[in-house]
Amino acid sequence: MQEKLKNMKFELDIDKNKYILKIDDKTIELTREESVNLHNTLNRVLKATPQLFNTKG
Repeated sequence: MQEKLKNMKFELDIDKNKYILKIDDKTIELTREESVNLHNTLNRVLKATPQLFNTKG
């Protein structure tokens, strides 16, 4: 069973020069390069599997 996300936030911390990804109670700090890689990977997955995100359930 897949767990649903309740809270997700993505922001830039200028002081740390890091992108901060918060998902529920987890926090991940990413460099700009890691952020771009994550973005590109998610885009590829979404484009490759659009039918999964158009179903009701």
